[in-house]
Amino acid sequence: MPKIKICGLFREEDIDIVNQALPDFVGFVFAESKRRVTPQWAREQCLRLDKRIKTVGVFVGSHEHFDFLDYVQIYADGECRIFGCGEEYAVFDGPSPGSGVAFDWSAIPCSDKPWFLAGGINLDNIGEAVSTGAYCIDVSSGAETDGVKDATKVLDLVNEVRTLCVS
Repeated sequence: MPKIKICGLFREEDIDIVNQALPDFVGFVFAESKRRVTPQWAREQCLRLDKRIKTVGVFVGSHEHFDFLDYVQIYADGECRIFGCGEEYAVFDGPSPGSGVAFDWSAIPCSDKPWFLAGGINLDNIGEAVSTGAYCIDVSSGAETDGVKDATKVLDLVNEVRTLCVS
């Protein structure tokens, strides 16, 4: 069953939203972005986060180790990988991460290892995203309205992934 990650949490309300929706993962962006958060803020919010939700810190280039994160997601040298808990995943993302722009998902290379799909995923194409065979669907701007996380969209995206997996 594919998993879902809601990335780019940057408001306290976002924590309330994901605690209700219960995605498998959430992402905190520490790289330059309109969704960038400080380590102190993220640490405080992780204390409020439902313990069933795994945390991912998003970095570009290098990264820092924060004990409150379960995984790190690193964009470097034209690739993106997630590391943590003894696991490693490739992330297939569009050319401008967090922009909401999808890329040609048919160009994703075949892999016998689990991978994350990101880039332009929203309620209109979530079914197609799930059908790619990704281990996890990674949504950021597709879960937003006017630049902030939208509770209805987050709930609908999480429910849609779970519903598509059952049918």
